[in-house]
Amino acid sequence: MERLKGPDIRVEGELSYRILKNYSRLEDMFYHPENLFGEDGWPGDKVGRVYLSWILLWKAMGRKPAYLEELRDAIDRKMNGSGYFGEILPPGEADEQQLSGHNWFLRALLEEYLYTGDPVAAERAKRLVSQLYLPLKGMYRSYPIMPDGRNRSGKASGEIVGVNQDGWRLSSDIGCAFMSLDGLSQYYEIFREEEVWALLEEMLERFKTIDFVGLSMQTHASLSAMRGVVRLYCCRGEKPLLDFAEEFFRLYRDKGMTENYGNYNWFGKPYWTEPCAIVDSYLLAVMLFAQTRKKEYADCASRIWFNGLGHAQRSNGGFGCDNCAGAGEDWDSLSVRKAEYEAYWCCTMRGSEGLVRAAENAVLRGGEDIFILNYFPMEYQDKGISLKMTTRYPYEGEAALEAESASWSTLYFYFPEGTDRDKVRILRNGSLEELVWDGGFCHVAVSGKISLRISFPIEMTQCESRNHQGYLSLWHGDLMLGTVKGADDGGKRMLPAGTLRAVSLGKGCYRIGEWEAKPIDRTIYCEKETMLENKLQILYADQREWSDE
Repeated sequence: MERLKGPDIRVEGELSYRILKNYSRLEDMFYHPENLFGEDGWPGDKVGRVYLSWILLWKAMGRKPAYLEELRDAIDRKMNGSGYFGEILPPGEADEQQLSGHNWFLRALLEEYLYTGDPVAAERAKRLVSQLYLPLKGMYRSYPIMPDGRNRSGKASGEIVGVNQDGWRLSSDIGCAFMSLDGLSQYYEIFREEEVWALLEEMLERFKTIDFVGLSMQTHASLSAMRGVVRLYCCRGEKPLLDFAEEFFRLYRDKGMTENYGNYNWFGKPYWTEPCAIVDSYLLAVMLFAQTRKKEYADCASRIWFNGLGHAQRSNGGFGCDNCAGAGEDWDSLSVRKAEYEAYWCCTMRGSEGLVRAAENAVLRGGEDIFILNYFPMEYQDKGISLKMTTRYPYEGEAALEAESASWSTLYFYFPEGTDRDKVRILRNGSLEELVWDGGFCHVAVSGKISLRISFPIEMTQCESRNHQGYLSLWHGDLMLGTVKGADDGGKRMLPAGTLRAVSLGKGCYRIGEWEAKPIDRTIYCEKETMLENKLQILYADQREWSDE
């Protein structure tokens, strides 16, 4: 399956608002071309991330970035004589932060080429790969993967912490050298150069041997690299690649994911979340669903989107770090990391792809099978089919879809975990449709022009904690609920014993006794001061029976 590749995907509603806020933030002075080339130990990273964001946002919103031409001119002036940024190292040496940073610059060039067909972007990408990456052939075999050989005292922004005997300049962001599996796999997908595949094979051979938890591998690098693994599976059809990605994602969910579907910055070190990695986890979950059609990946992607990314976006449109809910002293709560309220140097930029791909991933196509994975208000166009959706989701289980298909197609509709199938209703041109279920999806065959109305109940439900036996979280569909702790709350809030009566207040909010439970993704509407003050309890002792009203 793949995203619909129509000439226009027009987004409306809250997703449009989130994208526009992010776009606006990324045209602030901090992201102007003259401020993107400072020496920060990550050559190519900042300029690459901004460049990639601008191209993706341009594609999504139809407005060319205000400073794109200035950026292109600055790139010509700032690149070294070999067509990339930073130091030209002698043969036999490699800087993994330089390689990691240029992943985003390479991705930007490739996305620009795919969107505009600009031959200059393609030429720059080819030169970058030939001059920076291909000379590394043979070096990845010696990349140090033993825990004893790595400095694991990382900070929010990684730094070079040593040079080993094999010529590797190593980062505290352990494993970031493999970030480039993302960009190089996309390059191979487009140009199919066998010399690049030979380098990718070597990278994969080493990457597969890593003990991600034992090495405290950075989850951002791991997830980005794994998206490259799935992309290469799509190119070459080698099943072990897909098996490897599925096995890794299970490990990530068990050892690297927070209670609200964020991430641990490093495996085994739950210090803070990093929206860069949350974006990568969302994209990887969708990619795995597209290749396997396993609903568990669609469920996970939806919950990452609403609760991991949703909580991480700030009111200025940027993205910032949170505590790792489910770990540490405050394991039952979710709160903002004050020092990284906005990770403007990386996550604000990386967040753009999460937002844009959320629009594109809402509808996936595999032949004549079309999967609706999220009910965003949007218009989609693709060869032979057009879709227009209006919706009250995720607060209410209601959506209206106008569809027109030139030939027979089958629409598959996603429903959140816990949905009562017996209460799902679909009206086709006003008449009740007989429902057919397959793999957790309800599907409807369509041809010509039809009108569909989908309705299903969304009520408060519970999920068992992945990390704390005897504790649970509260949900409204795929929206996690949290309760604001007051300054005088002291210990942990306990749900009332016996029968719990939760009164719906609308918009996914509930009153439980004297306090309210609300969706945790409303942070984009919260001012910074409120965000810094609030702490949301999201896990509760399981000591009562349920009764919703």
